[in-house]
Amino acid sequence: MYNYTENPFEMKFNNRGRLSQKESQRILYCLQAYHAEMIGINQTSKKTGIHTRTVSKYYKIFDDEIKKSEDSSFIERCKNTKNQRINAIDFDIINFTSDENTIAELIAIALSHNNVKSMYY
Repeated sequence: MYNYTENPFEMKFNNRGRLSQKESQRILYCLQAYHAEMIGINQTSKKTGIHTRTVSKYYKIFDDEIKKSEDSSFIERCKNTKNQRINAIDFDIINFTSDENTIAELIAIALSHNNVKSMYY
């Protein structure tokens, strides 16, 4: 795992003002670690000192590689799982609303019968 305390932007440039291949590899490994942990582009840029465009460029390369390595059935399964989770959340919201209405009705009945005690004794 990459040592996050190092600042990868403290790099050595070759005589043409470009990064050496070794330094480019170091950036690549650093950004892969951040990408794997799903840390956003802006946060990665702030932590590493690498420009956001550079981080974005590498993140796009990583994402493209992941897409190439995964088959279409995996992506379809992910979409289905996402939709199932959305439907489950919708179901929970509907049930919560129903429960909320039931509780409101019970409170109204209790108030009409003067059957409510203070919670702050």
